[in-house]
Amino acid sequence: MATRNKYYNIEGTIRNGFKLSGDYETLDFSFIKLNDNGVKALVGSRSIKQLKRLTISNNKLTQESGIAIAGSKCLENLQSLKLYRNKIGNDGIRALAESDNLPSLKSLRLAHNGIGSDGAKFVSESKNFQGLTSLGLSENKLGDEGIKYLARAENLKELEILDLRNNNITDEGATAFSSCTNFPNIQKVELSDNKLTEIGENAMKGFLILNLIQKGIKVTEEGMICDLSKLGIGDLECEFIANYQGFDNLRHLY
Repeated sequence: MATRNKYYNIEGTIRNGFKLSGDYETLDFSFIKLNDNGVKALVGSRSIKQLKRLTISNNKLTQESGIAIAGSKCLENLQSLKLYRNKIGNDGIRALAESDNLPSLKSLRLAHNGIGSDGAKFVSESKNFQGLTSLGLSENKLGDEGIKYLARAENLKELEILDLRNNNITDEGATAFSSCTNFPNIQKVELSDNKLTEIGENAMKGFLILNLIQKGIKVTEEGMICDLSKLGIGDLECEFIANYQGFDNLRHLY
């Protein structure tokens, strides 16, 4: 009870967080320590109805905070959620993935949270992350199994940035992901600090290049047009373009 009483003045704590962030749509607790009970009080406050960006990093939060955030009825406007360097774990990310209380969420950053392959599975099966454009799961424990789960995701089609640094991923996982077709808008997949050789690295480069090619294709009355003029094409890109089998009816290439 003593710990819970520490947060009886949650409104004052919220005001301090707003002050640090500089506006009233961003709440940053990077320099204000909360625990799970503090988060539970926070997400029940009417003061956060307008909140668009929430950062609670390095606060030793557990799955209880993930469950509390997922269950909040006050975060329908939240666009960015950063909970890096906590202990949210698989159960915490499962709660977020299964919640329909975060309809505006576009960016989810959960680096260094003890998330394993099961957590990736919950993300891949979620029907509530359809608006995500950025997903950060670096410094976790996804492994090859986790990235394979993500490759099967059918509801992350708006995703543009995927950060999977330092997740014990090998060429097996990278090549499996590179063959998926579920991410038409993805522009960047960060896989540094994993266990990739040139095989895995080139597979991912090819995946991203082909995605860019497909985004550059337009079908007009004159036929197929592909505009890659602003992409900074190099030798590797040209090699993939030359071998791309979708250009049978190409009329113009820029």
